[in-house]
Amino acid sequence: MIQHIVFYNSFHLGDLFTTREWVKDIIRQTPTCTHTYAHKHDPKLTQDMCAFHDQSTKLIARLPTFDKYVWDSHNNTLFINTWVGAYHDHFERHPTFLQHHNIIRTCYGVIQHLVQINLNWNPNPWHFVPSINYTKYDLNSTHNVVLQNTGPKWLFCNNDVKSSQSSMHDMQHIITQLAHQNPHIHMFVTKKLPIQLSNVSYTSDIFPHMNDLIETSYLSYYCDVIVGKNSGAFTYTQTKHNLQNAGKKFVCFSHEQSHLLPHGLNHKCEFVWSDSVDNSTCVNLIQDTSHA
Repeated sequence: MIQHIVFYNSFHLGDLFTTREWVKDIIRQTPTCTHTYAHKHDPKLTQDMCAFHDQSTKLIARLPTFDKYVWDSHNNTLFINTWVGAYHDHFERHPTFLQHHNIIRTCYGVIQHLVQINLNWNPNPWHFVPSINYTKYDLNSTHNVVLQNTGPKWLFCNNDVKSSQSSMHDMQHIITQLAHQNPHIHMFVTKKLPIQLSNVSYTSDIFPHMNDLIETSYLSYYCDVIVGKNSGAFTYTQTKHNLQNAGKKFVCFSHEQSHLLPHGLNHKCEFVWSDSVDNSTCVNLIQDTSHA
């Protein structure tokens, strides 16, 4: 009988976000078990879901990267791998939320066959689109920023990509031109640039943490336009709330439209994609999208 469930992930930050509802759904359906999460990143990224495993580094080193699960019958512990790469037969390169939905169905079937535990898979893909319980975090700095900037706000997630999602550069010229064209709009930027304008701020100057993905995600809640590269902080802005907000506008510069997380979902937000890296083209696209 399962007494303990340990979720583990040995890869990137994005996986910890895109699989959130998968983890939370299993926790809800196994109330008699203890639940912990083992990963190599900041523990706060998953603190609203369950406790961080105190032996994460050792576990990540010994647990098999490509296995979907590990059953430790001696300790009645089920280890569940939340890295989507363990389910690589379901997608190519970068899975969408719809492909995550199928991955979760496979996971539940595997677990049921292995340990005879019945996990009910929800056929509605929106059930597994991520949300964050922001009340579990200290977000006073974000509140202060929002109160200080009551007008329109745009967010640029211009960090370097980790998995070849995009060839877009750091957007310095794009942000500079848009900031000059729209002095009434405050622009928040996730990677620091040598732009010093009154309507440009950097998240690293606002948030006191080395890893500010949760804070940036919460900031996106208040931003009208969100620009990114299908990676990093941009991933953490694609919450269920933002995607279902008809007033929200996303612009993504990446290689493949079919790799976008909400691709195929019936979302309410405006979600514009381009593979261009030409500064003028990108400026015009963002400007036009903001007025759409």
